[in-house]
Amino acid sequence: MKSWIVKRSFLALSLALASTLVVACEDKRIKELDRGIGRDSVLQILGAGGTKSGTDTLPNIYKRSRFLMGGKEYEVLYFTSKHFTPGKDTIPLKETTPVILVENKLIGRGWSFWDSVSVANKLPPQKR
Repeated sequence: MKSWIVKRSFLALSLALASTLVVACEDKRIKELDRGIGRDSVLQILGAGGTKSGTDTLPNIYKRSRFLMGGKEYEVLYFTSKHFTPGKDTIPLKETTPVILVENKLIGRGWSFWDSVSVANKLPPQKR
């Protein structure tokens, strides 16, 4: 058997396994988000299983950012499957999943999507 065939097969298998792991690690609430749904629906889906105290208006949202670009309001919600509070708990942003809304409608989710939006709008890269 040719060594390049084995290497190519191993590489393809490794890539398939890696992509499966990335998809499997995604929270089920993130998978439920459909493009175009409203901000209230997004918060209801992401807040499922949040704190029961009722004092947190954005459960499971670690941080949020707002931008005005091209006359439209962009909002980025950094979702975490565990309930962390900024200032009280510190986690790296890479452990969150950005959920991007424009004019209160979901346009996408995930770091690759947010990176493409920020590059297209000439925003500085987000430190993770």
